[in-house]
Amino acid sequence: MRIFLLITIFTVSLFAISSVNKFQANAFILDMILKDNTLYVSTTGGTVESFDISTKKHNTIVKLKPLINFFNEEYDAKIYSIDLNKNGDLLILAESSGGNRRVLIFKDNGIVKLAGLNKSAIYKEARFVDEHRILLATLSNEVSLYDIVKGKVIYTKALSSYSFSDFSLNKNIAAITGEAGDVYIFDYENKKVVKVLSGANKDNVYSIDYKSGSILTAGQDRYVGIYNVKNENFKRVKTTFLVYACALSRDAKFSAYMSNEDSQITVIDNKNLYVLAKLDGHKSTVNRIIFASNNHLFSSSDDGEILEWRY
Repeated sequence: MRIFLLITIFTVSLFAISSVNKFQANAFILDMILKDNTLYVSTTGGTVESFDISTKKHNTIVKLKPLINFFNEEYDAKIYSIDLNKNGDLLILAESSGGNRRVLIFKDNGIVKLAGLNKSAIYKEARFVDEHRILLATLSNEVSLYDIVKGKVIYTKALSSYSFSDFSLNKNIAAITGEAGDVYIFDYENKKVVKVLSGANKDNVYSIDYKSGSILTAGQDRYVGIYNVKNENFKRVKTTFLVYACALSRDAKFSAYMSNEDSQITVIDNKNLYVLAKLDGHKSTVNRIIFASNNHLFSSSDDGEILEWRY
């Protein structure tokens, strides 16, 4: 017992790292992206907010008009996902009246609602694939490619009967996952599923990331999966809690993921699965992790807090 305690204390002192900076959004965070030197978050308060990571300046870029419920009361529209293209256009997937969803573009200080979308579809995620096209995914695991210039859906393809969870883009490929734990490698230009990766997770995958030939998955089954897309081999990392968020470094050499019920983030070397750091500080469930560089990352949690880490 004494030896065990000594080893445990040494491990904690070696790996436990505190955040170097903290940012606070005006409401609970639902999505976060990093572009250049700025973090952008979407919230349950109907806002898109920005944080300059150098100056720490905080701005509210968009505040959507409140919605009206059945009791004629106002409430904030949740913004589920956001993205930016090279032109600086801001893509917004937001709550609409009656529990529906709407897709908006914010540009030149104005908001335009995209026409030609399925009004009954429950869109769960929307991302730019280039300056003029958007890939959208519904809760029922249908993927649509939308042309902004033409104002219409180019195609819609059903991937599986299991519900959708998350997707990650890499060049002309989307890695798409859902409640079954499988990962669909989808060529959105050719409307084709290239391959299906399976085995790393046996249940719902909450989060996925795809970079430099590797795919990282965060599962309800308390496992993190690391796939080699080319040879379809995978590694599994066991955690002690549901894994709600994960991220790959840009070169896919390192992974970070929420690893326990205390919302600790673990960083590992993907080659040997060696633990590089344990990041302590979040008081609520971690929902997004982003690597700025191999030893510098940001994470957000449901309570609206963003933490910056260096290790």
